[in-house]
Amino acid sequence: MDRRRSGGVGLLAVLLLLLLAAGAWNFHRNLAAERAVHRPFRSYDVAELEALTGVLQSSSQVQADRYETAAHRRAVPGTKGYFDEQIAEFERVQRVGEAKRRAQRELAGSRVTLRLLEEERAHRVREEKPVAVFLARLLTF
Repeated sequence: MDRRRSGGVGLLAVLLLLLLAAGAWNFHRNLAAERAVHRPFRSYDVAELEALTGVLQSSSQVQADRYETAAHRRAVPGTKGYFDEQIAEFERVQRVGEAKRRAQRELAGSRVTLRLLEEERAHRVREEKPVAVFLARLLTF
């Protein structure tokens, strides 16, 4: 009977050791995967993130207003008789279209940057709970 118990305890110890090894391997695998993710604002302090978010939010509103203004402005080409007048009219219409596209690119760029800043801030909030971070790295497959 004692042999059976000692065999069961040995098997339990081996299983526990295998479970610990698998957990350590999984923890390091998840840690390496986290570090491999590109986070452009990883090196910024929390205060810098807050300041940058505030500036970009106000700038984004200005850019949205500029885009709305440019989007509703339509250049109606006029008919001109001479070739040089036609070229000047074409260039004017092109400038109006380019202003709209430029405003759209600037607005899209600031929105993408704001989204990245919000993701970084959310990641920092999750990192404030070290036990939850440890368990997530340990148990996530």
